[in-house]
Amino acid sequence: MSQRGVPRLTWIAFLSIACVGQQGSVSNVVPTQTIARRTCTGEFSGPGARPVSATTVANWYIKDGSLIYLLFLRGDPGWYNRKTAWNYATDSLGQFVQSFAVGDFRYRITLDAESKSVALSTIRLDLQSANVGFVDRVADTAVLRGSELHDFCWTSPPDPVAEVLGQSKAGVEFVSRAASLGTKAVANRR
Repeated sequence: MSQRGVPRLTWIAFLSIACVGQQGSVSNVVPTQTIARRTCTGEFSGPGARPVSATTVANWYIKDGSLIYLLFLRGDPGWYNRKTAWNYATDSLGQFVQSFAVGDFRYRITLDAESKSVALSTIRLDLQSANVGFVDRVADTAVLRGSELHDFCWTSPPDPVAEVLGQSKAGVEFVSRAASLGTKAVANRR
């Protein structure tokens, strides 16, 4: 709350969804409007991860009841059915880092609060524009297929995956398919 008892609002420039087009290319992301995003005061924070479908896992971070980011990482069916190790820490730069090892595939998700971004592999998602990313695992790298902005303020711990998919037709379609590069499915190295 502000000093006058009025909820504070932060602004976020909303970007159109980047999605795979008819020819399999990712459309350009262009600013379309500025929206207000409420300040949330939920009493829980932390990371999470879980399988979503045979092809996709989700990784997220919630702070004070607000979704900071949720990344859907998609590959071949069952790619994540391997011995998995997961840890998280804050690095020397103050960034929150989640590290995953799924079989011989390793990836890191880095939340940089100062630059208001989250990174996975070579992908960087500007959290002032979008907080949900749709990422294909292609061999040992990642390709961003699209992004969306979802503004939630939860008062009890949620299932952020179900909440986002309940609002996102593109998200449901994404988690229902195997990873692709262009218009052809790409086999991921396990």
